[in-house]
Amino acid sequence: MKRLLSITLCLVLMLTALYIPVSAAVSPLKVEIGKTAALEYTELDTIEFEATTTEQENDTVVRYPEKNEFDWSLVDFATGIHSFTGTFETDYGKLSMVQKGDKVTGHYPHDDGRIDGTIVDGVLYGYWYESPSFAPPSDAGQIVFVMNKNDKNCTGWWRFGNSDGWTLWSAGTRNEQETSVWASEGASKADAFGLISNNLKGADLTKPITREEFAELAVRLYEVYTGKKADPAPESTFADCINPEVLKAFELGIVSGVGNSKFDPKARTNREQIATMMKRVAKAMKPNGDFSIKGAPSFADEKQMSGWALENIKFMSKNEFIKGANGNFEPKGTCTREMAVLIAVRVYESYKK
Repeated sequence: MKRLLSITLCLVLMLTALYIPVSAAVSPLKVEIGKTAALEYTELDTIEFEATTTEQENDTVVRYPEKNEFDWSLVDFATGIHSFTGTFETDYGKLSMVQKGDKVTGHYPHDDGRIDGTIVDGVLYGYWYESPSFAPPSDAGQIVFVMNKNDKNCTGWWRFGNSDGWTLWSAGTRNEQETSVWASEGASKADAFGLISNNLKGADLTKPITREEFAELAVRLYEVYTGKKADPAPESTFADCINPEVLKAFELGIVSGVGNSKFDPKARTNREQIATMMKRVAKAMKPNGDFSIKGAPSFADEKQMSGWALENIKFMSKNEFIKGANGNFEPKGTCTREMAVLIAVRVYESYKK
């Protein structure tokens, strides 16, 4: 990743009286009617937008040199209101972004594309990089992204290097999963990291997770973290399941059968089972990691835990991969899809540090 250089951002907008009020335009645009706005920003090169405006049904549409159009009244120029985390359908394939504080990283399939940037007053400024060189002038350049007020649509511009003309990068609508409010950010991160399996994409994540679905999630976590494709066990391993992801999970030692050569793929799982299987994933991901349980919290309902699950629960809770509530762990409680996804995100983020 190239070192970002010191810069000055210049944005020129010719506005009519029908444009959004000056008071609604927040830094870094610092829009003043008919005047040039400038912002000193120390991590980017010079970005210049040359634009004229036309009146269209009481809205001001900004026309860029490439004749692209964008209605700036759709945008909130404010910090902390919107998150760029998520996966968006774009002109260049699925763009998956993860925001941590004011920093954003992302990737997209076209030429192993990546982005890296910083948010200033609600606007993402940064760079794109693509193979083979991941360097300018042909394989890298600048980007600017804004999130619409609806918190679903993202629009951006890109260019080669730091002096070429700008081209619209329509990021479209964020892919949404049906989740509880507390799990929505975790689900967006999981999607951006590539942890959501095909069977869970678009599914209601508030529903209980099945053994088959968890096996798929576990394998996806392992493969994304290690960058390796797992090998499946023979199709004859289970009489009731030939899903290759389940067979991979079995070969990795993450899951086992239920007896009589069966896997019971549609059966639900509980919290102590998830804790046990996810610890196995962690061991497969990082065989030489610290799996001690010294300092792990105690729970009031430990007597309800199965003997084979106790140490696994201790490890998972010590690392805050799985959390209890009100002093209890609820080992036999149902584990939902969103719970399992959030656990996978915590493991991934912890081990990626």
